[in-house]
Amino acid sequence: METIYSEDHKLRDAQTELYGGQLVYPFERPSRLDYIHARLTEVGLGPITAPDSFGMEPILAVHDAEYVDFLQSAWDRWQAAGFKGEAIAGTWPARRMVQARPSGIDGQLGYYALAAETSITQGTWRAAL
Repeated sequence: METIYSEDHKLRDAQTELYGGQLVYPFERPSRLDYIHARLTEVGLGPITAPDSFGMEPILAVHDAEYVDFLQSAWDRWQAAGFKGEAIAGTWPARRMVQARPSGIDGQLGYYALAAETSITQGTWRAAL
């Protein structure tokens, strides 16, 4: 079995996740993958290789360009708006509201987020890419 692995996953190292009404240390975090990587290496379960880069074309083939732009710019826009801490959605469009993409970063977080348990941090885009 071949495993594709990149150190870039460590760039998305959120410190908060909303779980059960509390901000907790995230369950999905770089150290979790470190345990998996160590175990794969220990048992020799196939090669571990770096991912190839295919540019933006395949990404844009499956994701809306506005969503990709949002992910690329969210952290910088969050900070520029004066927000502190990690970017976590706090509002969502109601079912009966017009489903228009908000212009502000706080509105876009809720527009693109399914829930509030995952925050965006400085390294989120690079780790996702």
